[in-house]
Amino acid sequence: MKKYDKTFPKTNRRACGVRRGLVCIIAIGLCLSKAAALPGIPALNLCPDIIFNHGWQNDSQPSGGAGGPAPGPYLRTAVIPQTGTYINYYVYIPSNYQPGLDWPLLIALHGAAGDPDTAKNYAQDMRDFWSASAEQYGFLVAAPVATGSNGSWLPANLSVNLKQILLDMRADYNIETRRILGYGFSAGGHIMHAIALDHSAIDRMQADKPNSAYFAAYGVTAGVLGGFTCPHPPAGHPDCDSVPLNASRTIPVYQAHGTADSIVPVAYAQADRVGFLNAGWAENRNYWLTLFAGGHTVPASYPAAFWQKLCTATSPP
Repeated sequence: MKKYDKTFPKTNRRACGVRRGLVCIIAIGLCLSKAAALPGIPALNLCPDIIFNHGWQNDSQPSGGAGGPAPGPYLRTAVIPQTGTYINYYVYIPSNYQPGLDWPLLIALHGAAGDPDTAKNYAQDMRDFWSASAEQYGFLVAAPVATGSNGSWLPANLSVNLKQILLDMRADYNIETRRILGYGFSAGGHIMHAIALDHSAIDRMQADKPNSAYFAAYGVTAGVLGGFTCPHPPAGHPDCDSVPLNASRTIPVYQAHGTADSIVPVAYAQADRVGFLNAGWAENRNYWLTLFAGGHTVPASYPAAFWQKLCTATSPP
């Protein structure tokens, strides 16, 4: 690992400094006391230590893409060469986006919609839900439209669709390829667990690379292991427990769930917590479960908490 550039000022753990007009992104990076900033990587906003999809490192892998419309909300279409089909997805590009810097990217999956038209609305709502935090913390959002006839996710083509979205975004925007994050609500959360934990029912985006290697961290709301990754609910079934045990890595995950959820019982999320901790995740280090007073929904506070908790996850022991 390269040594840090000692020419930058030391920073405070909870408040990343502002230098050369760049505000520190706390999404996955965390400024630590008694540490200097990264060498020559302004897109990381001078935070000294960043957790990526490959763990701790101080190098960057920008995609170098350029030419996409910015800033603002847009609908984009990615063509799938393998099938000749396409997938629509809604994006948000922050107002201060600069193609000379490499930016984190959040892939956000909506819940089951019931039909394709409603799925479009759900994807747009998901993009809009994350837009304010994208502005505040400095990242791009891509919210795909589910391609199933019932407005939900098809495991059979999910990996090829996600890969094409990533390729599309990397070509038109300068993405920090080591800082791609995942989020899912409800059915989108069920499937995000499966993607990030390398469940065998989801094909790999690349034959020699687990899907978790594409993501630095992920979060879910009202999404549980028993929703897709294990075939035998109720919560706590051994098939569910085996999913994190068989994961390729202990990827940081922030799970939130309403205590009055009548669609996905809170007991499922509580059982997930036990499964993750038994599989080697550490509570308040790289795994969190937040219970909130509410039903099958996502609280408005979730995006900010998502960044703050995952930021804490990057603190070394």
